[in-house]
Amino acid sequence: VAGLGFGLAGTAFAVGIAAMIAGIFTGLRLGHGPFSGASALGWDLLLVAQFAVLHSFLLTHRGRAVIARLAPAGLGAPLSTTTFALISSLQLILTFTAWSRLGDVWWEPHGWLRVTITVAYAASWIFLLKTMSDAGMAVQTGFLGWSAVARGREPQFEGFRVRGMFRVVRQPVYLAFACTLWTGPV
Repeated sequence: VAGLGFGLAGTAFAVGIAAMIAGIFTGLRLGHGPFSGASALGWDLLLVAQFAVLHSFLLTHRGRAVIARLAPAGLGAPLSTTTFALISSLQLILTFTAWSRLGDVWWEPHGWLRVTITVAYAASWIFLLKTMSDAGMAVQTGFLGWSAVARGREPQFEGFRVRGMFRVVRQPVYLAFACTLWTGPV
């Protein structure tokens, strides 16, 4: 039951990614943050910082210990990837839905340039999916943990293999995320 309950991480992951895709595509105009002007800037920096700091902390040894305590007794380790994915997804949802607009749009392409940049944006998301797949999509999305627990088994982690984009770039998932930011059309 706990495994299936934590399976909601997959839904949160999809919602978080959808919020990020739409948010970046529209130039962060979809957020419903409560601030404007300098207060909006401070709020938005806080949203970025909470993601960066907590996400990085949870990847440390101490952070993994915290994650293990968030799951029901005895399931902390098996559900660790799921718990991490769920927290990260909720952070993305918070960041992109609570973003406050900072003012006017500085630049928005039109015509063939809009099409070209939109194609580049879509390609960056395909690149991200490829790099996440290379890293192990079941781990990235949290599926590995909750599906193993739901079947009454321990998750089977593959050893990290240097494959796909990992043969070319040390951190291809981070590079792909950066590309999604750099190619946003607005």
